[in-house]
Amino acid sequence: MMKKRLFRAWEKIIGEERDGIVPLLPLALLILLSWVYGLCVRARLWMHRRGLLRAGRIDAVVMSVGNLTLGGTGKTPFVIYLARRLRERGIPVAIIAQGYGRKAAAGLLVSEGGGPLVSAEEVGDEAYLFAERLPDIPVLVSRDRVRVGTLAVSRFGSRVIILDDAFQCLGVRREVDLVLVDATRRLRTDRLFPAGYLREPAGGIARASAVVVTRVDESDRDWEKELVSMDAVRTLPIDPVECRFRPMWLFQLLAGERRSLEWLRGRPVIALSGIGNPASFERTLCGLGAEVVSSLRYPDHWWYRARDLEEAQQRAAAAGAQAVITTEKDAVRIAAAGIDDVMGGRDPAGTKAPVLVLVVELEVARGEEGLWGLIDGALADRGVLVKA
Repeated sequence: MMKKRLFRAWEKIIGEERDGIVPLLPLALLILLSWVYGLCVRARLWMHRRGLLRAGRIDAVVMSVGNLTLGGTGKTPFVIYLARRLRERGIPVAIIAQGYGRKAAAGLLVSEGGGPLVSAEEVGDEAYLFAERLPDIPVLVSRDRVRVGTLAVSRFGSRVIILDDAFQCLGVRREVDLVLVDATRRLRTDRLFPAGYLREPAGGIARASAVVVTRVDESDRDWEKELVSMDAVRTLPIDPVECRFRPMWLFQLLAGERRSLEWLRGRPVIALSGIGNPASFERTLCGLGAEVVSSLRYPDHWWYRARDLEEAQQRAAAAGAQAVITTEKDAVRIAAAGIDDVMGGRDPAGTKAPVLVLVVELEVARGEEGLWGLIDGALADRGVLVKA
């Protein structure tokens, strides 16, 4: 539980709700560390610009999906959206993920295009979810993306390679570089890690082919004004693409029973998540009419244990909650724990709250034509599409 406590303490320190002078002291230390981190990041970027660090090439159209912050922008559903659209057009595509949080160090073939071949713990929650949601698309994990990308081309005939979470992975040349920005979070005024959420200075957005703004329907900030005020954004070839996440249905973990979203209306529930933006998940539940009586937040990519689920069940019993609601990525990690009894899998008396999973799909609200015009141009340049 130490990691969980440190995570909560860190979020409180860098957040905007600090009380008194004392919390400013650790914040000052984090700011000093962020300067050191920033020097390292800028040095690496400079070496790539000067050619001191070289980028490898994959013989395919390479599309990178990434972000400037520490996660929570919605990369996973966006990658699923891209891969599915390309596959529907008959274009052979493969996904390469880093496999953050995985327990196997070596690169692995997650799916040959027929569902997962390995466990979620071996490859990480995101790669496993790709293999589940996109059973007809090869999925691989490795830090050496050039090597496994070349493997995907030779073994599966992939014409397009999607690199998940690769905006900072400058060791691979790419034709399309998409950076995701969460409309509910500040970008220009955020600080570098560990004093903030930024992986690199916000000006790095200039390397992108396009900016994709997610959760536009949830934001009460003028995110559009903030983005347009950045010189790097104004010089991009297309306007920012606007997206939202549309809840689709619920299903019960283990049992697989599907329920409509109407089931949530007026019901007290526990929100359980270990993702980059838990607040967005909880807002979605409230927007669907659920009464979130308690929320349990764990660090991103958290691998659940029996006591975590026991705490959720205890809170549900104390608050009279009728279900524990979680996300698809969390469901992968909960199921991997193999603790059926805690989740109500072996509960004939029905005394435990069922664990329900909220399924969402990405929906482009504005700018889809420009996005696919950009992608089609890259595909045509490499001979994957015939120019009109």
